[in-house]
Amino acid sequence: MLRGYLGFLALLWAGIGLLLLVVPEALEGYAGIHAESGVAKAELRAMYGGLSLAIAMATAMAMIRACWQFPVLFMHTVLCTGLAGGRLAGLFLDDAAAPYTYAALAFEVGSALVSYAYLRARQPAEEA
Repeated sequence: MLRGYLGFLALLWAGIGLLLLVVPEALEGYAGIHAESGVAKAELRAMYGGLSLAIAMATAMAMIRACWQFPVLFMHTVLCTGLAGGRLAGLFLDDAAAPYTYAALAFEVGSALVSYAYLRARQPAEEA
């Protein structure tokens, strides 16, 4: 069951990463983000494309090697909690209510909770 969850996350992050690495303008259509310069496009490629691909690679490694599972689950818990917190702040501070915002928030909260549940089940022995 954990491998299926990790596979789902790896595919999702890889899809987002590949799309936005190649076509950063895709963010304009569903998130309203418009890059007006080459520097802005490079930033979107790095932060949305490259970072998402890196998350996908780490997650895929956790599918292959059990020793990666705890760190990757921790990473997803912290990452998705941070994303959800920022998105909630945007809802209240920036009037960011939109279908994209709610869909992203649902994924982030859901992923944080599921990752945390798996994380608790695989907690390593306490360090001395």
